Amino acid sequence: MSFRPASIELFPVANNRRSITAAANTISLSFSRDPLIQWLRPNSQAWECLHNPSNKWQYRRVQRALYEGIVLQSASVSQLLKSAATPLKKDVQISPSGVANTIQGGYSVNHGNISFTESEDSGAVVILFPPKNLLRWNLRRIFWAFKIWFLDLWDPARDPETDELRLEKLLAAHETGFLKLRSQHKSSNLWYLEVIGIHPFLQSCGLGKRVMQQVFKYTENSCIALECTRESNIPFYEKLGFQVVDEVKLTCSSQATSEESDTVKYWLMIKD
Repeated sequence: MSFRPASIELFPVANNRRSITAAANTISLSFSRDPLIQWLRPNSQAWECLHNPSNKWQYRRVQRALYEGIVLQSASVSQLLKSAATPLKKDVQISPSGVANTIQGGYSVNHGNISFTESEDSGAVVILFPPKNLLRWNLRRIFWAFKIWFLDLWDPARDPETDELRLEKLLAAHETGFLKLRSQHKSSNLWYLEVIGIHPFLQSCGLGKRVMQQVFKYTENSCIALECTRESNIPFYEKLGFQVVDEVKLTCSSQATSEESDTVKYWLMIKD
């Protein structure tokens, strides 16, 4: 795919349904076939933006990140296409399972009744968690704290296809890994990059590198940690200055002979 946008800028997700939905849809689609997500949701359909109640959970996840961290998004897919410095030579279709399929020629790309050439989904989404000393209380954060508390109380959102035991193991491994990382690096200025999602229609176009450059600019080249869930993506992050500091293996049982389908790995990486 030879599409190249003229520029890529990130800006904060706004406090409105349109902006939050655009970010949530792109996260769902870009991680639809992520190995860790598939492990968390065994025997389930892939994430996709038209699937409820998973869509509701993803929407709430973005809302929670607006309170606990920072959510950045780019212009929409359609806007990026219109600003392209190099025209698109191939199209991408999203199958009912949420998988991106490349097809030759034309410009009509559909997911249900939505043409991605006219899609308002974000082209790219980033979820960042700054060091605690940089996370200040202000009116905006107080508003989100109250809103999330109220929503969780009266209208809870969850992904019913997520295995709760596997989720607990992941959260425990995440907490252990970051406690170890902070003690080893003794950095009070450590950012956590939880999500960098590129819409499937725009993947393999060099956007990932350009979005990461925007992240470095936003964090003023501070120390950043992330969890890479695909071994094939490790070289991409290494070229950007990250290094693997730990390989984490998760299994759904305590048996050492767990089948490969019940096991998943991710790699904790850091850029000083």
